[in-house]
Amino acid sequence: MAIRKEVRSVLRWTCDQICASDLIAFPLDYNSPTCYDPQPAELIIRFVDDLIVSCKPDAANAILGKLFQVPEFCNMPQGERTFEFFWSYFSGRPTNTPWPQWDEKRLAEEKRLSDPENVRFYDGWSDASWITETQGIAIGDDYDVHQWKDSSDCWTQSICAHLLCQPKDGRPPSREALQEAFEALEKLSTMTLPAGYGNIFNDRSYFIITMYLGHFQRAREIFQQIGIYRFGDEFFCNPAFYQLLMTFMSDPPIERYNAEEAKEIVQQVCTALDTKLERPSGVSIHKEPIESPVSDLLQRLSIAAFSVHQGDYLAAGINSPADILLPAITAERITEIEQHLGAPLPPDVKEIAMVANGFYGGWNFAGGGWSGISKNVSVCPADDCAMWMGDDGEDDFQSTQTTETRTRDDGSTYEELVDTQYDDETELGNVYVSSAPADCDGYIHFMCPPETWRTFQKARRGIESPDGEYAVFYHAPWQDSSDVHIFKSLTEWLTNVMLSTEAEAEASEQENDGEENEGSD
Repeated sequence: MAIRKEVRSVLRWTCDQICASDLIAFPLDYNSPTCYDPQPAELIIRFVDDLIVSCKPDAANAILGKLFQVPEFCNMPQGERTFEFFWSYFSGRPTNTPWPQWDEKRLAEEKRLSDPENVRFYDGWSDASWITETQGIAIGDDYDVHQWKDSSDCWTQSICAHLLCQPKDGRPPSREALQEAFEALEKLSTMTLPAGYGNIFNDRSYFIITMYLGHFQRAREIFQQIGIYRFGDEFFCNPAFYQLLMTFMSDPPIERYNAEEAKEIVQQVCTALDTKLERPSGVSIHKEPIESPVSDLLQRLSIAAFSVHQGDYLAAGINSPADILLPAITAERITEIEQHLGAPLPPDVKEIAMVANGFYGGWNFAGGGWSGISKNVSVCPADDCAMWMGDDGEDDFQSTQTTETRTRDDGSTYEELVDTQYDDETELGNVYVSSAPADCDGYIHFMCPPETWRTFQKARRGIESPDGEYAVFYHAPWQDSSDVHIFKSLTEWLTNVMLSTEAEAEASEQENDGEENEGSD
């Protein structure tokens, strides 16, 4: 089995991200990915998820065991739940998990939420009142739940399936009722749905009921149609999902990676994490950008960018990699700019500006580039762009997560992550705003200086930022705030751009070599 080109490309880029990043951990609040750039850990976990889906549990555990060796790694709370479910069905749990192993009682409590023999499983989704509200169809107590058999109306199929799945007198529906609901849903699956409706019955519940009734081949087909990432944790924290994998271990319903690809992913990711472990915890990438001086970083960036985007650059009158970099400025000029801004600039920003004060990006590349530092940089209150830094501003109260001890009815205890709310109206300070030097679909670049970033993190996120850390990001008016990635230094962003562009250039070169070899054969 060969390793596909696209797998090699993504794997190489991911490993470059791991080696270049100074932080592997997820943010404390995983639901707000703009707080810290979560990309390296997110990509590692995505590999793990895909290996689980591909029925490669040993490979998934090998990566997790290595990832848990990274001292600053802190897993997101839903990840803990996901992996505890996984390890309850597949052996090989790493001995170095960042949290204590769940006991059987806690696992059983969680699993019962997806058990058709538990009345709580039917909460919410079995209610058909939304059909009455949206379609104006009356559903009285005398509604005939068996009329689906003689009906060709999709809403009738859906209503009957919902009603057949409703608990009666505080008890879950009978197996016979669920079987009839399944048959109604099977008929519904052959019908054309109304325009604007992706489905009119809960797909996850359809899948679970199908597995519960023992229709494994049909459950496999439903799973393939839904796709694992449509529901995410709703599958990874679902016993029926793991039962399906165990049923089809030799022929996975969705095989993201074959055996050779899984082996290569484990080897490359673990090697990259070993490289990460060799750098002391807390050492920022902008202090040692992949062991290259700033001049080398910028040169590599310009060479890779010109290789990948040569056509666009030539059309814009940029005829060589050297032309991509904007002219350097002097230390005296930087001092004048700092006086204009009213605060000192981060050391690495000044170092970069004295080599190249910006670079040309493109419409679909690096947000149009970086225009450098000058007196044309605008100063605006951080509150005006707080939403792009992870503060949605929807309420007066902010929250952070803390661990609390919970007590069960029998007196035993367990740890749980909970949101702690607080209110803070601290004045945040200013950020620096600039436009891109190249046409770029409206991207605006932001730099949040260390003092402002520290204040913002503490006041709005409940997080203590390391001294000297600051934020760099860019955003376009048409983007959602969740699409914004925060980099913790200018060097980190430039390194990210350089590594990803080099990987793209290398993948393109390999593709061209492959085509030439095929032609010669």
